Amino acid sequence: MPNYALIKSDVVENIVVWDGKSDIFNDYITVNVDDMPVGIGWSYDRGVFHEPPLPTLSPQELVESAKLRQQALLALVDEITSDWRVALMLGDISETDKTKLATWMNYKKAVKAVNVSMAPDVRWPVKPEV
Repeated sequence: MPNYALIKSDVVENIVVWDGKSDIFNDYITVNVDDMPVGIGWSYDRGVFHEPPLPTLSPQELVESAKLRQQALLALVDEITSDWRVALMLGDISETDKTKLATWMNYKKAVKAVNVSMAPDVRWPVKPEV
C-alpha cells in the first residue's frame, strides 16, 4: 500500500500507509509520498514539500559541541600515533615515522590550543596526512 502525508495547516502531521480510498482522513490534505523524502514536521506549500529548518543552537550548546569535537580530534591523534609512540619508547622508530609523529604531536598541541569558548567562530587546525 502507498504512503501518504497527512497535512494540516501546511505542515505534515503524520505519514501513514493507506489505500487512499476511504474517507478516514477527511480532516487532512492527503498526498501520496511514495519515493519522496518527506517526514513529520515538513511544510507543504503549493504542491511542494520543504524540510524544516535545523534547530538553532544556544551559545552554550555551540561551546559544548566544539568541546566534543576537540575531544574527538584529540582521541583520533592518540589512536593514529599510538604505534609510533611505542616504537619511539622502544628505540625502534624510523626517521619517517618519527617525522610523522612530530607532525601529529604538533597538530595535537594546536587542537588543545583551540579556544572552544569562541564557538561557533572556532578555527580548527588542518589535520595532517596519515
